[in-house]
Amino acid sequence: MPRAEPAWIIAAVGTYWIAAGVNTLSVHLEKTRSWLGRRWGKHAWKMHLAIITPGWVLAPLVGIRLGTEVQWELPHWTNGWAQAGGILLCIAGTGLVLDTVRRLGFTNTLNGREFGQGKPAIVTSGGFRFLSNPIYTGFALWWGAVSLLSGNAVFFVMAGTSFLALNCCEARVEN
Repeated sequence: MPRAEPAWIIAAVGTYWIAAGVNTLSVHLEKTRSWLGRRWGKHAWKMHLAIITPGWVLAPLVGIRLGTEVQWELPHWTNGWAQAGGILLCIAGTGLVLDTVRRLGFTNTLNGREFGQGKPAIVTSGGFRFLSNPIYTGFALWWGAVSLLSGNAVFFVMAGTSFLALNCCEARVEN
């Protein structure tokens, strides 16, 4: 019987990249061609959310399922340190996400600014002093926390995927 590991890894990583790609493409097309704005007017942002939501719901679910299908155990000597590190990563990730939403506002966090919603905002305080998109780093830290807390190193694949897809692809279009 063939091993299912590569298939689940490809599915999880691919789903995440597709979700990020759809979001990135939607924002890019709106910024350059007003593709939803021309068709949907004041409802363009709602259409954007309808387009991106399925991918952003599915991607974490497939990522979590990856951990049930693929087990890459962390070395036993890391057990105590992994738990403590996981808690710290979870706290740091949550702090970055909440701070970003507080500073940008809910609408701007969900790309509302690009669709004529929300207020234009240039934020240079909090996590934005050090990172161009702290919320994206927070998401990657959450995946790292899941890996350490579960003892399954396969979630580090999702942490790397999250960091690359969001910081290297999506952030370039949004900023």
